[in-house]
Amino acid sequence: MVFRTLPIEYDSFGRARLRDEDAENPYLFVDQSRREVSLERRRLLKEMSARPGIRQVRLDPVTRTVSRLAVDLLIDFNQRQVLDARLFGVELSPFEMMSIGRRASEAVPITSRTRGGVSGGHAIASALALEMAGGVAPPPLAVIARNLGACGEIVADSVRHLFLLAGPDYSEPAIRQTNPSLWQLAQSTRAPGADLHRCPTIADLMSGLTINLGSLYLEALHVGRLAAEVATLLYGKSPHPSTIFPCGNGTEASRETFNLVLGRINALLDYAKVVAAVWDDLVDFLGASDPHFLRLGTLPANLISFGLWDEPEVYTATYRTCNEWGERRLSGPGVIVNGEKRSGRLTDLNIGLEEFVDRTAYDRWEYQRFAADPANGPISPLHPWNKETRLSSGVQPGTGQA
Repeated sequence: MVFRTLPIEYDSFGRARLRDEDAENPYLFVDQSRREVSLERRRLLKEMSARPGIRQVRLDPVTRTVSRLAVDLLIDFNQRQVLDARLFGVELSPFEMMSIGRRASEAVPITSRTRGGVSGGHAIASALALEMAGGVAPPPLAVIARNLGACGEIVADSVRHLFLLAGPDYSEPAIRQTNPSLWQLAQSTRAPGADLHRCPTIADLMSGLTINLGSLYLEALHVGRLAAEVATLLYGKSPHPSTIFPCGNGTEASRETFNLVLGRINALLDYAKVVAAVWDDLVDFLGASDPHFLRLGTLPANLISFGLWDEPEVYTATYRTCNEWGERRLSGPGVIVNGEKRSGRLTDLNIGLEEFVDRTAYDRWEYQRFAADPANGPISPLHPWNKETRLSSGVQPGTGQA
């Protein structure tokens, strides 16, 4: 079994089957404990809201995020404490609905516009789906070009996150105003990685992260452009590639193109060492000054990845052999549940998927188109292959809100 709640088991040959095929609804899952916790939480919040000095505050939108987010806060202004916080998305992106009835050739350009910074990833996913539907793989050089373009996009997105979106939270203006004692300590603390990032103290690192002024912030703008140029050389343009299509790539595979890409990759490799030193020094300093910092964002170890960067000589674009070419991806697939790796086979990951829309702007679908995958592995009625994208009544298109 891949995920905890699915009624799937495997025989001695690794073939998946339903654990209780005779049950009326073997996939039925109700998390009663979660519902009880939710009801108790609402009761406590209502009770606390009535106390003097406690107010509910909404921040919408939360800035420096990739998509539109909002946060509801319950704040005790007398004690200067946040009692409760709830983060949620308020953006509706109905690209699946836009794709219905369109030609298959339009899937790549439509889905690439789901996001700007990672549009190449969406375009590649669409191309992979169409290749699998047709059972036709692109030539090896096209796969290599696709992989290199994805690398450029990932680096550009990572630089954007670390220095333009998250970095300002650790910059001099933010730390000096919210935690003066920490800023004082940073001024007298040497940075171990100064030889790489050229910031003698932790305070210099924080100053370097200052929006529009810091040296690290400005350097990230330049390096992010270099990474985007790698994607542009191989994707035709970035964002929203024009050269990605099923079974091929529209880039001219010339020596000049790949030399231009190589020159930028060498610069990005050097910069990667700087980035590692910056964040190692900053995180170590914050963790040493306040151990609570190291617990920020801690969640149960439940992770899933379908892998990345196909091996050009073995990628066949067929479901029948997807476990073989999936395990050869440079970044391999796998699922981890509560810290334990369950499987690294793409077929297992696929049949282990369910999509719940109860807390979204969409209605749950009512029918099951597929009961099994091509390898006869059982799939849930809530598997994406069975999905029907239906907007909830009362939701305003473009807002995701009623």
